[in-house]
Amino acid sequence: MDASNIIYLWIPSLILIVAAVDDLKTRKIHNWLVGTCFLVATVSVTLVYGWQGFTSGFVASSLALALTLPLVLVKALGAGDMKIMLAFAMVSQWQIVFWVIIYALMWGAVLGLIKAFIDKRGL
Repeated sequence: MDASNIIYLWIPSLILIVAAVDDLKTRKIHNWLVGTCFLVATVSVTLVYGWQGFTSGFVASSLALALTLPLVLVKALGAGDMKIMLAFAMVSQWQIVFWVIIYALMWGAVLGLIKAFIDKRGL
């Protein structure tokens, strides 16, 4: 397994899995976890790809911030979710970040509708 697979497959997956477990257990994503994930993502992408990798991660993180900050401001998304997405984006490419956010919003809407239906029916 080369460094590219570790950087672009394993680290982003690990970030999202660890954040999901933390969120499910405590109903929040802790700042120490976000900071650790962001630091690991930034250092690993910079060590393997240099400034080009750092720049690519910065662009992806900027896109993640632009797409999630409005949702945080209207309280449709938690700030911890936004911050963990920034860590995920730092070690991903902007195209991947865009589609992950779009699919997450779509699944969130579907699950929200299902929950509203169940709550209304008293199931």
